[in-house]
Amino acid sequence: MWSDIDKEKMRISQEAHMMDGGYLYAYSRDINSFGEPIETWAEGEYTICGLDFSQGTENPSDDLTREIYDATLRIPYNFDIDEKDKFKVTAYRGEAVELLFEVVTPLWKGMSGNRVGLRKAEINARKINPARL
Repeated sequence: MWSDIDKEKMRISQEAHMMDGGYLYAYSRDINSFGEPIETWAEGEYTICGLDFSQGTENPSDDLTREIYDATLRIPYNFDIDEKDKFKVTAYRGEAVELLFEVVTPLWKGMSGNRVGLRKAEINARKINPARL
């Protein structure tokens, strides 16, 4: 079994290798004056992260629904993110970018960090070589 000190060292090491960064866009839902639902995503806090463009699938619920994701996002252990949120990567491999993703999997909690699966929402890249994606 890992001690709390060992776990903290692993978290520090994991975060030291997160070279990308971005902003959480937290989901909220209200009802307008006509009784219609209005969904919004408000820009939240900035965090370091690690973006990996490898596709995968996940079955997050018991109803056999299969989610396909385009990328995996590694985030610090204490960073909260929800399946309804979005995430905008603003720094990728030392380049300034704007890559907006939808979170499509539940949070995968690890001992040293957490991960979520992402699907591209829109891409407006600035000064990025597509071959590096």
